[in-house]
Amino acid sequence: MRFFINYKYFPPMINDVFVNFDPVSIIVAENTQNDEYIFEALSLYDEFPFINSRTQMETRVNTIMLESFSVFPNKLSYEGEQYPLDDEMISQLWKIKQKWMRMQP
Repeated sequence: MRFFINYKYFPPMINDVFVNFDPVSIIVAENTQNDEYIFEALSLYDEFPFINSRTQMETRVNTIMLESFSVFPNKLSYEGEQYPLDDEMISQLWKIKQKWMRMQP
């Protein structure tokens, strides 16, 4: 049950951060739910147990955003590619991760 509550609580929080800091304005929000980043938020939430530092957080967000929104034809990997991330966005995501850690049994 606790896991379900966490799932309802944290991905929407992460989504809100992504929406507020949409780095390259890829998406024009036409729907009223503002949940256009929910798949990215779920991906990041699933990584939470493996993220132990702000740097790892930045790396994971970079990878998730590149995989979701970038098209690099003829590229086999995203090594060296950088998604334009806002430092404040990473700070807020790190705060959410710390809140999540405090809720773990």
